[in-house]
Amino acid sequence: MRLTRRAAASGTGRRPPGLRSRRYGRAVHPLLPMTYLVDGPRVAISGDSSGRLLTHVGVPAGVAPLFLGCTALAVRRMRV
Repeated sequence: MRLTRRAAASGTGRRPPGLRSRRYGRAVHPLLPMTYLVDGPRVAISGDSSGRLLTHVGVPAGVAPLFLGCTALAVRRMRV
């Protein structure tokens, strides 16, 4: 019980150093793929029919090949 209280007290209200500015966080938030991976299931469960689900599926599906391609290039350069 005591460890739970300490963990809860020490982690409340903390942000990573780069996201302490609200303006910066709001500007970067739509560009992060995890935003869509986390919000997609919420939209699917709630039954929102505004078309946001397609966006939340499309953004990670579009970003994944880019990152996989960069990873493949990096691995190829390391092997050569």
